Amino acid sequence: METKAPTWEEMDRCIAACNGWHRQLALVLRFTGLRVGQVMKLLWSDFDFDAVTLTVRPELGKTPYEKMGRTVPVSKYLLKEMEQWKRPWDCSGYLIDCGREQTGRRAREARARDLRRAWVRAGVPEAKRGQPHHCFRKGFKSGLVREADWFAVERLLGHKIGTGEGHTYTDPDFLPLREAAAAIPPLSNHLTPVSGEGRSNAGSS
Repeated sequence: METKAPTWEEMDRCIAACNGWHRQLALVLRFTGLRVGQVMKLLWSDFDFDAVTLTVRPELGKTPYEKMGRTVPVSKYLLKEMEQWKRPWDCSGYLIDCGREQTGRRAREARARDLRRAWVRAGVPEAKRGQPHHCFRKGFKSGLVREADWFAVERLLGHKIGTGEGHTYTDPDFLPLREAAAAIPPLSNHLTPVSGEGRSNAGSS
């Protein structure tokens, strides 16, 4: 069966249907292609605004190769969005400040439920939104491979692609990674949910 992924515009419509920290979560998923569990554990200090990079700490890795950790370039548009968020003066603490525990099964289910509702309000076909959070990862890859080097996209996603030694995994200038990050389009802030149901109340759950 063909894997279906949302487009950049469809992902942006979903983001437009979110509120509060759910919107911030969706934004980071859209711009980085990371897994939801990784994004929820990101710290402000993982981002270097001067170098325009993100360090995915080893403890956030899912596979043995990912657990080596990696530093990758990020989109300048993501950092521009993040500059509008409230953050600690010393850049400590979690990036996604949800204000409650998010590690238990019930929390994960509620988080998925809230985002699923946003996808519905955005008018995105069901075939493209089966996994509410993971479909951002699929959309990231699907959208970026059309514009950037395939190996670089795989590296941004944290996949082992059989090139180079371990130290290259932490080098943001290995392969055309910066070119790939630069190919990520900016958020279409003018978009609104197409269903006419208004914005999500997910931030209140």
